[in-house]
Amino acid sequence: MKFRLLGIDDCARMPVLGSMFIAGILIPLDKVDLLKKIKVKDSKLCTKKQITEKAPQLMKNFEFKVIEVTANQISNYNMNDLEGKAFYDIWDYFANKYYWELNKENEIKLIVYADNFDHSREAFLNRLKKLNLCVDDDKWVISHDCDKNHMACSAASIIAKYYHNQHIEQLHQIYGDIGNLNPGNLKTMAFLKAHLDELPDIVRSKYITVKKLYQEELL
Repeated sequence: MKFRLLGIDDCARMPVLGSMFIAGILIPLDKVDLLKKIKVKDSKLCTKKQITEKAPQLMKNFEFKVIEVTANQISNYNMNDLEGKAFYDIWDYFANKYYWELNKENEIKLIVYADNFDHSREAFLNRLKKLNLCVDDDKWVISHDCDKNHMACSAASIIAKYYHNQHIEQLHQIYGDIGNLNPGNLKTMAFLKAHLDELPDIVRSKYITVKKLYQEELL
């Protein structure tokens, strides 16, 4: 039996501007050593330079898929539902791609390592069920520290972070230096305050940060 590990992780849940990215990367068990050679670790423990170096190596050597969840989507729908759907869609993409192999005498077994954005493993799986999304949950490893403890998930976190870094650069080209897109960034907050009369599409308008700014304007 051949094993493939599918790591899935997100990047950019916290920013008040821009998109969130969810990445999945498929790791054949016999190529796990390559992750060690690339020195894969949780993206939060990597410098920007390391992300820039490691992500292209991962994308060159492994199959991957990235889903962008836009600020407009986040403003109009439940973020956890959107992310749950993205996790499912990545799993579904690879499961369908290898459907024949997965079902031919169980020659290939797909194990998923998902960094949990929800309260618990049960909450994660219940969310998928609520969305009418069915998975082989006995083949899913779901935990809050998955990106730290499992290299497949760490690799996914690096790719998601790489895509978000590129997204920030693209937004800077369009809007100028608007900071790192997080609520605690002075440049990001200055941009928000300057556009309260007509919020650009890149603003996650449901965030409490935006609502508080409106309240301050009324005082």
